Amino acid sequence: MVRAQFDETTLDNGIALVSAQTTDVPIATITVVLPGGDASDPAAKAGLAGLAASVADKGTANRSATKIAAALESLGASLGFSTNADGSFVSLTAPTVNLAQAGAVMVDVLQNASFPQEEFERERKRALDGLVATLTDPGALAGMVTTRVMYGDAPYGRVASPNSLPAITREDLIAHRETYWHPGAARIVISGGLAAGEAHVLANELFGSWTSDRPIPQPVADPAGSAPAPRTLVIDMPDAGQAAVLASVRALPRDHPDFYKLWLANTVLGSGSNGRLFEEVRTKRALSYGAYSSLDTRADEATLTAQAQTKNTTPDEVATVFFDQFTLLGSEMLDEDALQKRRLFLGGALARSLETSGGFNGTVASLMLRGIEPQEAFRVADRLASVSTADVAQMAGEFLAPARASLVVVGDAQYFLDDLKALRGNVEVIPFDALDLSSADLRKPTDEAE
Repeated sequence: MVRAQFDETTLDNGIALVSAQTTDVPIATITVVLPGGDASDPAAKAGLAGLAASVADKGTANRSATKIAAALESLGASLGFSTNADGSFVSLTAPTVNLAQAGAVMVDVLQNASFPQEEFERERKRALDGLVATLTDPGALAGMVTTRVMYGDAPYGRVASPNSLPAITREDLIAHRETYWHPGAARIVISGGLAAGEAHVLANELFGSWTSDRPIPQPVADPAGSAPAPRTLVIDMPDAGQAAVLASVRALPRDHPDFYKLWLANTVLGSGSNGRLFEEVRTKRALSYGAYSSLDTRADEATLTAQAQTKNTTPDEVATVFFDQFTLLGSEMLDEDALQKRRLFLGGALARSLETSGGFNGTVASLMLRGIEPQEAFRVADRLASVSTADVAQMAGEFLAPARASLVVVGDAQYFLDDLKALRGNVEVIPFDALDLSSADLRKPTDEAE
């Protein structure tokens, strides 16, 4: 592995470029970072950014979907579009000898995606069919419901629904591309088997003349919104074979000085099979095949969420373990050796990721999207080393208080509702047939639910 030579330059049209040679293998990845993530979707058309990403490579004014696919295949290249709450990413991986030719296809798609009507309708139907199937999965549904519970009608609360997807038109996708896939807001990352100087020349050839007369898109204002009051919500799904249990709290944005403290606290709590939740829920009590926690990475307030699936008779037991571990992490000082193992776990995983072009680009692109300088990717080990056991306890005590948490359970409520009420008191119940993901209170109007 070649040690990355990190370089930051600017293209002729002002686009910021970060490049690094991460390997001597002659393969490289180009990633274009753009605004226009899921939080930019109009409330009534949630899923728009994701649908635009899915249909983007299905045709341009110059190439059909077949020609795009054939050109990339002949060059040994792969092109992918993706979105998250804060933005969109376009990534191309190809042998360095073919990178210029494959890059020309990437540029054509990025600047000229036409979203052909037939391709658009096919992909929208596929997305809608997939969503309908997903809604029958307690775990997936619980995640979508939790997003709505934690953010309400704020932009981060956008969730594609059976109401929003049919409302999206081809013209919406074109308008999205013209608004958000803009050179004035784009940033580019190139890594792999290409020297930094070569990367700059190539990027300038591909993107340096990209201009737009449209205004530069502005960041979504206050995407997290004010934190809603904690809720305990049950989605009653009588046919569910298992119940999904999620406990979530509002957390820190990625650029907050205390992010690394909370990141380590989450890692101790529930990252992988060495986390406390896995040990307590699965190993000691056999309540689930696995229990984990995750800390989102976002430009504004994120969420920290504990989750597990369990028998329909035991959601209250799982929730009790979650809240006990929340409290314990904030009230007892960690052993320094245990914390060091978690530091090494996080730092090692990131270091290995930075050795690959895909991992390097993903890490740096995520930082740039959140307004954080790219060099932060190489400071993580030092940041983690500065976090003390007292810091972890302080973060857990501040953020993981059970009273701050919302609890979402999706399952057959007849088996657990009374026990859950004994644990949490004010429990809301929404029958599955009355659920409406497009509504902030998650309920269909009375006449529709009947």
